[in-house]
Amino acid sequence: MEERSTVRMLEPCLVLAEATSLSPSLVTLESSQLSLSAPFRLTDEQWTSQLDGCVLQPSDSATECFAFMPAASAELTGDVQKTLGHLTLRFRREGGPLSRLRVELPHVTIESVPIAVEVRMPAHGTVRQPFAVFYVVHNRTAHAHEFDCIMEATEHFMFSGSAQTSVHVLPYSSTQLAFNLYPLVPGFVALPRLRIQVKHAPAPKDIVVENMLPKRIFVMPSDRASTEPVAAC
Repeated sequence: MEERSTVRMLEPCLVLAEATSLSPSLVTLESSQLSLSAPFRLTDEQWTSQLDGCVLQPSDSATECFAFMPAASAELTGDVQKTLGHLTLRFRREGGPLSRLRVELPHVTIESVPIAVEVRMPAHGTVRQPFAVFYVVHNRTAHAHEFDCIMEATEHFMFSGSAQTSVHVLPYSSTQLAFNLYPLVPGFVALPRLRIQVKHAPAPKDIVVENMLPKRIFVMPSDRASTEPVAAC
C-alpha cells in the first residue's frame, strides 16, 4: 500500500485513521462515526467501526480502516479537490466523563480519467506454461467512447490475442479483452504493457494505465527437468 493524494472516480481506496493514547490512564473508545462529503461514499454501506469498545493502554495506538470511492457525478469535470469529510471519536478516560473528538479528514484530488482498467490473472506463472489474462476496460463517463487498445510486445513473453484492437464502450459500462501469455524466462518478470488511446477526443493522447495494473508477475522455473529420467552409474 502507498500513500496517495489523488483518487479516481469509482475506484476504491482505503483510508487509515490511527488513534494514539496520550493519557497516563486507560482510555476506552466508546464509538466512532464517519461522515463522508459528497461525492464520496463507502464501498460497504454496512460499515461498522473497528474501534468501538477498544481499550487503549498509555501510548497504545489503534487504527481504523475504511474503503471508499468517489461516486459518479456529471458535475465532476476535470481534476477537482474535495475534502473527504470527518471522523468523530467518542472516548472515556478511566473514571472520567464521555469526551468527543472530531478529526477532519484530508483533502484529495479527484482525477478526471475517462476509463479504469482492472486485470484478472493468476498469482504466478510457470515457464513455458501459458495462462489467461483478462483486462476489463470500464467507461467512467456519461458518453460512449471508442478506445484503441494496444498490447506492447516484450522479450519475456509470447502472447496470443489481438495486439491492436478498437472497442466501443457505452456510458458507465465495460468490456473485456482476453490474452494468453506464454512466459519465456523465470523470475519476477515485467508483464506486457497495455496502452489505451481515446479515439475522437478533442486532444487524443495515450493513456498508460500503469498505475491501475500490476507491472510484474513471478514466473517459476519449469519442472520438466526434474521429471526426466537420470541414468544410474
